[in-house]
Amino acid sequence: MPNPSDYETLISKQFFRQKPALPGATETLLSNAQNHLTASKLLRASGLITPSFTSAYEGLSQLFRTMFEYREVRPVDGCWTSATQVVCRDLGMNVAEQCFVSVLHDMRNPTWRNSSFPSASAEEAQKVTDLLEKYLPVAQRLMHQSFLTKVPEQRPPV
Repeated sequence: MPNPSDYETLISKQFFRQKPALPGATETLLSNAQNHLTASKLLRASGLITPSFTSAYEGLSQLFRTMFEYREVRPVDGCWTSATQVVCRDLGMNVAEQCFVSVLHDMRNPTWRNSSFPSASAEEAQKVTDLLEKYLPVAQRLMHQSFLTKVPEQRPPV
């Protein structure tokens, strides 16, 4: 199945490179994203807001990596923001959600090598968790539909 035009545009501009999906990677990454979602909810319920926020963001990152595997592309160094915006559109995120994802990345980018996220409010933690919870099933449906179209039609014996 061909990629949506947004992916093809970034491939042609060398923001993405094409690379076949690793066997089992999409399932593993989706499972990781789900685990981060569960952890985020548990941490938030325990009053641990910043770890909840960090876990939800990591889950969202796993979701983006899932989509890169599924679409058989990898962002090149320095192109994560552009790459994630393509995934946001692919998943059907609205403009406000896409902007929030960009803000998250801008918050994380300067700190990722040295420390955790800066402190987050309960509202921000919930918002990241909500995004992950909303778009995990969308990614699963996309991949499931693709799988169904690739499976050869089974005909009963004659």
